[in-house]
Amino acid sequence: SHGSTFGISFFLLFAFVFGLGLLFTGGKKYAAEIQYFQGVKAAESGDIAGAVSNLLDASRLNPSVDAYYRDLAQLYLAQIRLALSDQNVSAEQKQEIARVAAANMVDGATRATALAPENVANWNLRGFIYQSLIGSLAGAENLAVLSYEKAAELEPSSPYSFTELARVYVLHVQQLGEQGSGKERGEALERALENLKIALRLKQDYLPAHYLVAAVLEQQGKTEEALEKLEEIRQNQPPIGEGG
Repeated sequence: SHGSTFGISFFLLFAFVFGLGLLFTGGKKYAAEIQYFQGVKAAESGDIAGAVSNLLDASRLNPSVDAYYRDLAQLYLAQIRLALSDQNVSAEQKQEIARVAAANMVDGATRATALAPENVANWNLRGFIYQSLIGSLAGAENLAVLSYEKAAELEPSSPYSFTELARVYVLHVQQLGEQGSGKERGEALERALENLKIALRLKQDYLPAHYLVAAVLEQQGKTEEALEKLEEIRQNQPPIGEGG
């Protein structure tokens, strides 16, 4: 009958359109991956601007992948470092490039944590981004601390986040310089040591934490103890070619 024919035709049309939709969605994801891998290749060859362009395309084609935004944030940081070291770029241009790239890298790190809040890599990256902005973005040290604390909460068995938390406190004290009160500096350095003790309990031979202990001692004015710590690190280092 005409009714049944219409029903079958409608079903086939629906299936065809729905199938096209799936194909289109899958195609966009595939195209996004192609752009992403092209971006990786561009970054490896030193073409940071090209890599940024590729990853922006990837994130537009498939905005649900946290890795695209995480890598974008790192590329924007690389852009800042390149601009600052380029002698052909004026001071005004450097300032503008840094301003725009800083806003973009914060946005990328924030999007990554929003998309995958249970991924510890996103919080560590977000902490690192804010850590890199200490001194140029008001409150960056507090935002870095919050990010690393979240990472430590997600992965409490890793010494990395605790060590980087300590690094934030040390950088904050260095940034304060003589402007910070003795109490503020002292409390920040104590918090640094607390986190380093946790890191070294988790991994006794974790070198970044050992070096930071020496840096904290130096900041506390304990120069002799800092030198002793550095000598202890040197003596415990395996000779080159040994220790795997």
